[in-house]
Amino acid sequence: MNDRVSLTSLPVNSLVIGFAEKPYDLFLLKVAGVELVGIKSEARFEPEGPVRKCSLVEAHMVKGRLLATRVTAQGYTAYYQPLPHNEISRLFEQAAQDPQASLSYPFAKILPGGEESVPPPDAWDPDPDFAEELDRDEVYFRATAVSLLEQLGLQRGVVYDPACSTGAFLSGLKQAYGGLVTIGQDRNPGMAALARQRVDQVFCGDSIQPAPAAESVDLLVLRHLNVEVVTAADAASLFLASASTLRAGGYCLVFGHTPVQLPAAWFEMQGFEVLSSVAATPARHALFEFYLLRKGQSPQWAA
Repeated sequence: MNDRVSLTSLPVNSLVIGFAEKPYDLFLLKVAGVELVGIKSEARFEPEGPVRKCSLVEAHMVKGRLLATRVTAQGYTAYYQPLPHNEISRLFEQAAQDPQASLSYPFAKILPGGEESVPPPDAWDPDPDFAEELDRDEVYFRATAVSLLEQLGLQRGVVYDPACSTGAFLSGLKQAYGGLVTIGQDRNPGMAALARQRVDQVFCGDSIQPAPAAESVDLLVLRHLNVEVVTAADAASLFLASASTLRAGGYCLVFGHTPVQLPAAWFEMQGFEVLSSVAATPARHALFEFYLLRKGQSPQWAA
């Protein structure tokens, strides 16, 4: 009874994000049986470095313990109880070490016609400054992937990235583990041309038709199933197409500069084991979505 009185005596706040704003900035962090809610804002790639909007979330972005969410005519509403800063920092630090912790973004930006906002194909043309920015923003993704491959003992085999962009990510894995064979694919001819300077094999074409043969890949890297890149429906189709190239027991990494469109439960529905879904920067000052999946022997989607 005393616990109940204590909880109900805490203040309750709410935040509202309109449909026309960026509802995909609202994130949920689950750790140690507690669900926190926050709003993504500018973050630091290094603890003392400059700030920019990216996939990183820091402890100061957390509003408090989530109580409920609602969708109304005004937009998305989250009700929460504010928590002391030291308690948020403790939970944040715990999430950086807990493979059961999860970071997710439940709300999408829906346009007035009911469609999701995605850029035109030419938005990914390899302007030198844009390409340099993409590569620079992946530094913690590459570091996390290299570390995971060491933990998994996967330092040889075939790695396939169906949206390889400049090829910097695959090149980083190859530099760390020379026994890997890297295969890239990108529907943008300019990006494919850049990637050919760094990647063992590169194909130009939409990843809905993957270049590698079925069940020939040991590690699948998916960096394009994200908000403001593809719609949720397209993300599901692209995942299933790419997953056909992965051997049973093979691993898949899913991440990106913006929130991933597909939740952990959906991956599990497709016969994948979700080994972890959140990672921390090397300095452990920020968290980001980074799914590590393992393909089951009899995936549901192959039935």
